[in-house]
Amino acid sequence: MAVSQAPSGEVDATFGGCERGGRLSNNSGVGNEETEAFPYVCRQLPAPWNQMWPGLRHFS
Repeated sequence: MAVSQAPSGEVDATFGGCERGGRLSNNSGVGNEETEAFPYVCRQLPAPWNQMWPGLRHFS
């Protein structure tokens, strides 16, 4: 599972075998950047998660 605002082709290129799910929302009607992101189910990771994570995490 990945959640991203990136174009679907970029998500698939990074994680592999991704299918886009629904859209994120909240019941409070509060707009934020997460409501512009999509959840993806990715089934063909190019490497184990523990090897991918250091290059993917960020704090912004």
